[in-house]
Amino acid sequence: MGVVFDVVSTEKGILLAGERDGEFYVAKLGEKNEINWEKSFENGAAIVLEPVKRGILVGGELHGRAVLVKISKEGELLWKKELWENGWIQVVKQDGDRLFAAGVIESEGKGYMGIEFLKEGIL
Repeated sequence: MGVVFDVVSTEKGILLAGERDGEFYVAKLGEKNEINWEKSFENGAAIVLEPVKRGILVGGELHGRAVLVKISKEGELLWKKELWENGWIQVVKQDGDRLFAAGVIESEGKGYMGIEFLKEGIL
């Protein structure tokens, strides 16, 4: 079973982010809806996609931690960065060379807004 949380159109298909069988899941579908590639990590969910010049940024949750992952346009993992414990990333936005991620930090049974501004050059 699975669920899709975000869909982004590309020049030659679409990108999907979600959760499949308890895994952080990202896929690229081609122009005829065939799967070009899939990427998954155990125990999590991919929630948001943000295509950038040299790849795709994917925000979500892995093992209860808020993470940001960069995947190449060919589906290869470029890097994975934990932003905070006990939460998830819900928004990733690029504005020129600036990037920020926002989401939820859980603490003592409550949810708080988390915002992380990322360094230039990460894109």
